[in-house]
Amino acid sequence: MSELKLKPSRRLANSITHMINNQFYLPASVVDEYLENYYILHWQGNYIISQISSNVGYKEAITHKGYRYMTRFIEPLSNWKLLLNPDAQYKLSFRRKYNHDTGIVLIKQGCDHE
Repeated sequence: MSELKLKPSRRLANSITHMINNQFYLPASVVDEYLENYYILHWQGNYIISQISSNVGYKEAITHKGYRYMTRFIEPLSNWKLLLNPDAQYKLSFRRKYNHDTGIVLIKQGCDHE
């Protein structure tokens, strides 16, 4: 017998969308259910700048593994702080929902091991 899959309530859907757009680390249940791509990489600031700069026509986007990801800096990091410290290491959390051409990449300072 096939399993009936119910759509989440509007409140739950908004909560999940907020989590995907703003939370750096996501629970496995959210990743498995809603995301086609989810991975974390460590890049130097100058490499991030070069990747954002190479996306002509797309302000603050990074193309990675054939998909475009809109950048979102996690406070207190900003694109200006990134330019001031291009040799520092940063963590990037890429995520893209199923059947979407564009995703989001959250960028934060440091290389903590969580």
